[in-house]
Amino acid sequence: MRTKAVLFPLLFLLLCFAWTAPVRAAGAEAGTDADAPAAEAVLTETGTAPAAVPVSAEEIAEGIAFCEAFPVGLVLDGLPVESDVPPVIVRERTLIPARALFERMGASVSWDEAMRRVTVSTTGAGIVLAIDAFEYEINGNIYSTDVPPLIIGERTMIPVRVAAESLGLRVNWDELARTVAVASPAREEPPAFASEPAQTGEAAAPGGVSRGGQAARGGASGVLPPLSPAFAGFSVVIDAGHGGIDSGAVGEENGPAPLFEKDINLDVSLRIEAYLRAAGFSVHMIRSGDYAVDIYERPGIANGLGAKLYISIHNNSSEKPNVSGTSTYYYNKEWAASYPLDSETLATYVQKAVSAQTGLPDLGIHDGPAYIVLNRTAMPAIIVEGAFLSNASDRALMATDAYREAYAFGVAAGLIDALNERASAPSGLDNMMPIGL
Repeated sequence: MRTKAVLFPLLFLLLCFAWTAPVRAAGAEAGTDADAPAAEAVLTETGTAPAAVPVSAEEIAEGIAFCEAFPVGLVLDGLPVESDVPPVIVRERTLIPARALFERMGASVSWDEAMRRVTVSTTGAGIVLAIDAFEYEINGNIYSTDVPPLIIGERTMIPVRVAAESLGLRVNWDELARTVAVASPAREEPPAFASEPAQTGEAAAPGGVSRGGQAARGGASGVLPPLSPAFAGFSVVIDAGHGGIDSGAVGEENGPAPLFEKDINLDVSLRIEAYLRAAGFSVHMIRSGDYAVDIYERPGIANGLGAKLYISIHNNSSEKPNVSGTSTYYYNKEWAASYPLDSETLATYVQKAVSAQTGLPDLGIHDGPAYIVLNRTAMPAIIVEGAFLSNASDRALMATDAYREAYAFGVAAGLIDALNERASAPSGLDNMMPIGL
């Protein structure tokens, strides 16, 4: 009995080692050393892959089921990429059919049945990935990834970020459209975010904003209520959705110059920043210019800052051109009950104020647990969808200063109303962040 008790664990370990042993891929194109790929692909000092656990059938099934409920799209340079097998998310990494994207971009894709590996190459770079192997090869150099290529639905599924960035492309994730956006790099990016302390007293104020924390909406009646002194210096993160090569929704019928969602989102966000600073908040911007910030980095930035609230600014699009209006998404985390201002309450106040200011139909608030910036933030968070770029009347309105000013004013007013309603919370600011976060 003792012999069996020792042998069985040893056999199990040997089987695990055989399963996880890296497959050395050969045959990559000769060329100069490639830049290190995405953060998830790291070359160890010994040149071998770190210990990795094989992806289980259960994990694949969970990824397929999740993406059936929340489908993932794929676009290349703004145009959809069609495939008979949709992208799948496994271990928080998106995998796509190899040929679907890379042949579309002009790369050569080949499959070696004997070696169970796929090769993607262009004139300047080549990548070789073996099924279930955590090591892959770029121009003769070996790297590792935390999710290997997999066979799903009789298709070779490749981690899109590893492969695309290895070939010199850029990848971004649109959390609202649940779409992977792939494009060539457009520019060198500035820092991921900008932040400054709250401005009070004689600090600069936006047009139409009076000193002392009160703001009048430019070109319209209305005054922001003064922020309760209990929340002076309250830390808020404003996230202007999309940016850089990720344009978000596009108003294609806007004449020779299309209307890009990313530009509207940034304009509105900067106006919100000005209102909130003048009211006495401490404001941090995820982006303050036209550059990309990875979707997973956005909540990480807010969490690292220890911010109290997170507001993501977007505008919408629909396949139905008659759809118009404003909506807000929230997700109450498990600890929401211990937090005086939960995401749903914040969404209610902001949705009401933005709809009232813009005059657009009130499409209500909606639970959005699948959105990364809602489920990964360690504070109440909302996503506001101002109007529809796919609707002609909304699109014309979105191009005006009046709409952007009304949108910004509504967000600021709704936030202040929500906080003032809870100014009498027993513990004041000490009770505005759950224990343990």
